Amino acid sequence: MECFRNLAVSAEAAAGLWELPDTFFFSFLFFFFLRYFLFLLVFSFVPLNICIL
Repeated sequence: MECFRNLAVSAEAAAGLWELPDTFFFSFLFFFFLRYFLFLLVFSFVPLNICIL
């Protein structure tokens, strides 16, 4: 029974994560995904620029 109680508490906590404001979600997207894609774009064009020079 203790195991089921722990599962219920963790499920409740996971459901609470979805109730966070949208600003947190968008800031998370911006800082982790957009910065990563910009990093990849910049460094994928570096060899091309070297070849052009």
